[in-house]
Amino acid sequence: MQKTISKAIVLAAGVGKRLLPQSPDLPKTLVNVGEKTIFERIITPLKSYDIKEIIVVTGFCHEKLDQIISEKLRNEFSNLSFKLVFNPDFEKKNNIYSFWVAGKEMAEDFLLINSDVLFHPKILDFCLQDQRKSFLIVDDSKPLGKEDMKVKMTKEGVIEKVSKDLPPKMADGEYIGVAKISKETAKLVLFKADKILKQGRYDVFYEEAFDQLAQEGAYFWGASTRGLPWIEIDTVADLKRAREKILPRIEVESQCI
Repeated sequence: MQKTISKAIVLAAGVGKRLLPQSPDLPKTLVNVGEKTIFERIITPLKSYDIKEIIVVTGFCHEKLDQIISEKLRNEFSNLSFKLVFNPDFEKKNNIYSFWVAGKEMAEDFLLINSDVLFHPKILDFCLQDQRKSFLIVDDSKPLGKEDMKVKMTKEGVIEKVSKDLPPKMADGEYIGVAKISKETAKLVLFKADKILKQGRYDVFYEEAFDQLAQEGAYFWGASTRGLPWIEIDTVADLKRAREKILPRIEVESQCI
């Protein structure tokens, strides 16, 4: 029987410096795309599933995210429980520390979602219906660039490497920042993350811990976006594209499915 996922962990601590002209006093995830914030667009489809608890790792402008959750989202999404976990070192340490800070919340299988990703809601179906224990959602159709979080996979779909440093020609796709992680795999990733942090390597992404574990064996699988639209919103240009290109596609294609 397929195990039900009831928890999602959203990493939302970063400053988002490249988007600061648009959000000088807001967490990046509270920037609007259309009439809703990125965060709302992440949370909205979750209420249709068996997700009961949302863990939000906060940092930059923590109080703003706390406020919108307390004053709006807890009422709008009454079937969801929200818990905020504060990352006190969000300015000095990258999101590997946010992942590590949320470690106590990983005692059960969970969805992991980067808070700056706008994606087609159907992608959550892939996460929640797939019976494999741990996998990363991978865009295996787009051209790859230097800054993309690239993955290399076996023919069977096992992820062997996760890194921005992977040459595009050697990669099989881009990890989009949405994953399903089993509690067993999370324990191993946390061990890797703890080791990395103890080495004083605070400037890396949590995918570094994924990468180290993936090189040791078949711990992660790749699940395709199947061409559905998504975007990671890092820059002002990304935000413009999200508003003008990706959101309209999501809205049109959501009506067709």
